[in-house]
Amino acid sequence: MTALIHVVRSWQRGHDHRTSAAMGFWSKLFAPKAPPPSKLIVEQRSWVMVYDVPTDPGWQRHDEEREGEDFVVQVLKLVRADDRLVLLAKDYVGTVAETFEDLQARDWNAQYAQIFGAVPHVRVTQTEQMLMDRTVPALDVVADGATADGPQRIRERYAYTPGHELIITAAGTVSAHERFASDVDRWFAGVAFRPAKCP
Repeated sequence: MTALIHVVRSWQRGHDHRTSAAMGFWSKLFAPKAPPPSKLIVEQRSWVMVYDVPTDPGWQRHDEEREGEDFVVQVLKLVRADDRLVLLAKDYVGTVAETFEDLQARDWNAQYAQIFGAVPHVRVTQTEQMLMDRTVPALDVVADGATADGPQRIRERYAYTPGHELIITAAGTVSAHERFASDVDRWFAGVAFRPAKCP
């Protein structure tokens, strides 16, 4: 689990966080099996609400709060250690220099190439991110690439509000994304940030 956390942290704020790609957690192969049915509940924090959360025993929850040089990040994370998939909701609180226009102009292929070690296939779609009282413009980014452990996928959503960078992530093997596609879709649809209530 330590290796997975290291990988996830490498996908955090700015461009530097994508220079490390420790994908060793996924080096073990797991025999295919059908995912068990998921019960769904609402997960609530002071800074975020998730309306549709899988709760079967395969999902493990983790809360984190970390401080950087000029930001604090709140993280809600769900991990499937058995199936090599992680879901995250993150709110970076601090000085946010980028704008939505900067997001649209970002070189996403170059960004995710730092993780995969080669230029991946990247799809970028404009969408909206739900807050508790409104929606804001957002970008959905899906990057497919390969590591020594096989085909991998990172799906992320980026949005900004004053003083906040909001990111939703699903990262893991392509096979895990496909097997748990419904859980991933519900995660992205169900996250509602509360940026005004963040410290």
